[in-house]
Amino acid sequence: MGKISLLFFTLFVVGAMNVRTQSKVITAPPRIVVVDSSMFADRNNGIRRLVDAENSMGFVDCLAHFRYVRLIDQVDVKKKEIAELECKGLNTDEKVKELLSLLEQSWKAEDENKNCLKLIRKQRVEPILLDIQEIAKEYASLKNYHIVIGTKSETGFPFYLVGQFDDVTSEFINYFNRSDRGKIKIN
Repeated sequence: MGKISLLFFTLFVVGAMNVRTQSKVITAPPRIVVVDSSMFADRNNGIRRLVDAENSMGFVDCLAHFRYVRLIDQVDVKKKEIAELECKGLNTDEKVKELLSLLEQSWKAEDENKNCLKLIRKQRVEPILLDIQEIAKEYASLKNYHIVIGTKSETGFPFYLVGQFDDVTSEFINYFNRSDRGKIKIN
């Protein structure tokens, strides 16, 4: 009897192992969904951290932009002075030199303003964009999605034309805003 029970036990174990190796978990392929990134900065329904960062940049923009605006105002005044001198038939050479100098200063100020804004944007907004990418990966794996992020206005996103993929923008934004990284405050 010992040999027969050992034989049945061996057949049972081998059969169980065979069934176990053949029963692989089959998962459904990820569902392709789209997220409209143009909604991320929406003041009412967007990603709050991104909206806060953009709003804080507006204040910096006013401060950095002040010098440029002041120079443009001076350029306008010089143009009026030159026009008045030309009407009177007087020499405008010196005023034209002053105008050219002001124009050069205003171009430099505009470039400085743009560079300043790029730096501030890099410091404040780009980390949020990286968080959005990471949270999108997390959200996609949680929901078994393949997320395509783009804007409806961009070419190269034919899914909006065909209409065959679901738009989960609002669900993703809500998920991001509820996540720990979505609750970080902007300084």
